[in-house]
Amino acid sequence: MYELVEHKEIYTGDRISLYRDSYVTPDGHIATKDIVYHRGAAAMLAIDDEEKILFVRQYRQSAGRETLELPAGTIEKGELPEVCAAREIEEETGYTAARITPLFKMFSAIGFCTEVINVFLCEGLKRTQQDLDEDEFINVERYTLDEAIGLVMSGKICDGKTISSLFYYKTLIEAEE
Repeated sequence: MYELVEHKEIYTGDRISLYRDSYVTPDGHIATKDIVYHRGAAAMLAIDDEEKILFVRQYRQSAGRETLELPAGTIEKGELPEVCAAREIEEETGYTAARITPLFKMFSAIGFCTEVINVFLCEGLKRTQQDLDEDEFINVERYTLDEAIGLVMSGKICDGKTISSLFYYKTLIEAEE
């Protein structure tokens, strides 16, 4: 049985906190790990009336380059994941969704981070207007599922939540055929 014996705060920021956790392993030893604590996020696989998926192209400092990925955002304190999805899809892409359906949940980096990403299917899109943060510069791109899978296979899409969401959705629709 694992038992937490120490939970020491090292850093707290706007979106994450870093803790050093010590715990007892099943053989009685003490293990220590640094863990990033995160409120969680929502990611949206948004499909328009032409059966194209909306993607956002934006600069990611952690990758040191622009990436192509599904729109996503951090859940605000006290916010439900589906509310976050509705808010973020409009902010990042300039579309609202008539239907927001939960698909699955995933850990983004289970080895050191508590972030759980809630992935939603967004349909019935209606064009509105982007509402970006002052440090966000996002271009919206649209691809069919097959085109998007090709971008994964060529290495042009390298974001984990996007890759897993695309293959999950592909498997889901193939099972329905």
